[in-house]
Amino acid sequence: MTTVAVIMAAGLGKRMKSALPKVLHPVLGDPALLWVLRALPTSVSAAVLVLHHGKDQVEAALKEWEKKGLLPCPVRTVDQREPLGTGHAVAQALPLLQGFEGRVIVLYGDTPFIRAETLEAMLEARARHAVVVLGFQAADPGRYGRLIT
Repeated sequence: MTTVAVIMAAGLGKRMKSALPKVLHPVLGDPALLWVLRALPTSVSAAVLVLHHGKDQVEAALKEWEKKGLLPCPVRTVDQREPLGTGHAVAQALPLLQGFEGRVIVLYGDTPFIRAETLEAMLEARARHAVVVLGFQAADPGRYGRLIT
């Protein structure tokens, strides 16, 4: 079954106190977003990046990565013109998914330590369930969002 990744990369990254878009901050020498893209399983045939803050910088990086052969699949971008939250960000990808009849995996562009094996396991679980969500329990949840099941 064909899978498309929707990667949210529109965040301002206020806590980073940097003009560099959050997803382009280096982690172990490579931008966080590049780590996420490289973690995509081979079953992912395309990715849609939802951008806003630093859009031009991220698109320039994508072009460079494409020239170097670093992208695992075709990547298209869409601008979340008005940052109205996570659900709104994902909805911005819908026009690019018109007519698509496969699986969609939604990821954050600033989670460089996600592993391909984890994503593949989620996609396999999706064959048995309508929706699969990955979360974690933090000892001190602090500013993390909440997943209430």
